[in-house]
Order: sequence, then structure tokens, then C-alpha cells
Amino acid sequence: LFLMPFYGTMVIGGTLFIVHVSTPLMALLSFILLETVCHIRIREMLLALLPMYGYGMLYFIMVRVIGEANGGWKDFYAYNRGGNYGLSWLLMGTGCMAAAILPCVLHNVVLKIIHKKAEKTTSAAPQNDSHE
Repeated sequence: LFLMPFYGTMVIGGTLFIVHVSTPLMALLSFILLETVCHIRIREMLLALLPMYGYGMLYFIMVRVIGEANGGWKDFYAYNRGGNYGLSWLLMGTGCMAAAILPCVLHNVVLKIIHKKAEKTTSAAPQNDSHE
């Protein structure tokens, strides 16, 4: 989503469609709908953000602190054209937080529904205590 305004057709064209669209969607759907083992707590959801924030700090150091002229990186994401770094960081941080938390919340909702249906099924099943 972040790269679409800048690299739209390149990001989702050809074989990159599999890498950037279909595989992530399949992974999200399988996680949300098929994983039925455990409820995920907020603290665990926030752990998903650690790699993103680590990369964000590295990116900031390489782009802003060191700079391309001194051997750092070019701002290849192009979010900060015009120097709007504060807004970019706010939007990217918020977007990444939503991307980490929303699937976990949906997973927990689906898990609760599955467990309620399983409880109804087991409680509605006839109990036969006789041993023949």
C-alpha cells in the first residue's frame, strides 16, 4: 500500500504480484481463519512491530543522519520528498501498527467464534454414559 503511489504497476505487475499481493494475502487469510490454537495478547501483537521499528531506525540513520552523499542510502521509498519526515514517520508508524494489530484482533474474533461453535457442538451432543 505504501509503495503503490510511486511504483504501482512495477510492484504488482508480472511475477511481483505473487510476492507483493497474493502471498501476503494468503498468509493473512490463513492466519486469521485457520490458526485456531491460541488467543494473542496485545503485548504479543506489539512484538510484531519490533523488526519494523528496528528497520525504521536503521533507515533513518542511513538516510537522514549519514546521508547519501556520505555513503548512506538514497531515500528510495520516496516518502520524504520535500522533507516531510515527521508526517511520513507518523503515517508509516501508524500504518505498521495497524498492520500488526488488525490481523491479530481479527484472528482473536474468529478464534472466539470457532470456540463458541465447538462448545455448542460438544454440549449439544448426546451423552452416553453406559458402557456396553
